[in-house]
Amino acid sequence: MLTQRNISFILVGRDINATTATRVENLLAGEIALANKFGRVLDNAGGASDINAFKEIKVHQGGANRASDILQLDKIVSVSVKGYVAPTEQISYVGFNGTAGSIQAINSNPYIVRLNFISGDRSQEFPMQRILHGYYKSDSTATQAEIADGLAANINQNARRRFERDVVAEILTNSAGVAVTGAPTNFTVTRDSKTVTWTGTDPSNITIGDFLRFGGTTTAIPVCRVASVDLASNSLTLVEPYPGATATILVANVEVITAAAAVTADFGVKLTGVARNYNLRRKVEYTKAMWETTLDGFGTTTLTSGQAAFLGSGTYEQVASEDLFGDIIFGNKYRKDHLYSPNLYAEIGGLYGCVTIVYDQPVEVVVGNTASHRKSVRIWFNDQTSTNATNFLTLLGAWTGNSYSF
Repeated sequence: MLTQRNISFILVGRDINATTATRVENLLAGEIALANKFGRVLDNAGGASDINAFKEIKVHQGGANRASDILQLDKIVSVSVKGYVAPTEQISYVGFNGTAGSIQAINSNPYIVRLNFISGDRSQEFPMQRILHGYYKSDSTATQAEIADGLAANINQNARRRFERDVVAEILTNSAGVAVTGAPTNFTVTRDSKTVTWTGTDPSNITIGDFLRFGGTTTAIPVCRVASVDLASNSLTLVEPYPGATATILVANVEVITAAAAVTADFGVKLTGVARNYNLRRKVEYTKAMWETTLDGFGTTTLTSGQAAFLGSGTYEQVASEDLFGDIIFGNKYRKDHLYSPNLYAEIGGLYGCVTIVYDQPVEVVVGNTASHRKSVRIWFNDQTSTNATNFLTLLGAWTGNSYSF
């Protein structure tokens, strides 16, 4: 027998403001309201006088066949409120990290970076360890610039071959750089392309072998090495494809590190996780790239961790996954392992806050023997400042005698 006793009801509020609807059937799609057990909306202006008269209420989601059990005030175990928290990608540094550190330059030396992705990748039927290598052998007059450039190129080349690219390597240097002269207006860079174009007057101080810092003037901004300059076509070519995001960058946010300055500068490789694909209907789950970095042949080179990967709280992907679970709980005839079109209410790009109400529901197991099932209602609100969210919290607080906010 299939049974679900400790159920979580999932309701999803959309980015809308509350209305003056007095019946649950008149609520807007995605509007969340508290109502009595007969379906009358309780003071959706956020006041306390109406709801204080009731010991039993229900939570309803407008435009959907979704509602909680009847909640009894004396059976509420806890109410928790959590606002949206942004996700982050993992960042690691080999050598200079934007502030300190360096790569030990060793002549005619093999440098090996290993990125151990413990959970493997989604090309594998069963997750296993998957190692991405970066390799470079220095020449007889090794410099940090040469080593960083070679390692970043090899890591990116190998990352692009993976089933799903989940890391990008960029070059950092502690050289302050100088402004671009000749007054071009802006530069346009394209991800995974070697070609950079500019508009306006030709730059006069960019030559082969120089490094360009695109997107800012601090040493935390990555750099790229120039392979050639074509003034006739207002373009230049990079030694390796541009690893950053496609953008048009004002000349004030572009700097030149001359080849001569690069010889004595500290360099490093910045490794950043790439957002993974997500497709709920095809069971492509929401995950983050996470790895352990080990070095071989680097001597005294510094290795630092800049940022851990974090899934966040209240992302669209997380809410959509719970939304699917809620669709099943509320009676969709298909199960999660089928490729079907569920009735989802999560909005792409939404930033959600969550209200979780935990309660006990008495159940008579046998005659004369009453037990309680622990259940919960999770209500997600896209736009935590909308009256759809704030009125709900005010009213819920009035009912429980507490105060809640995101």
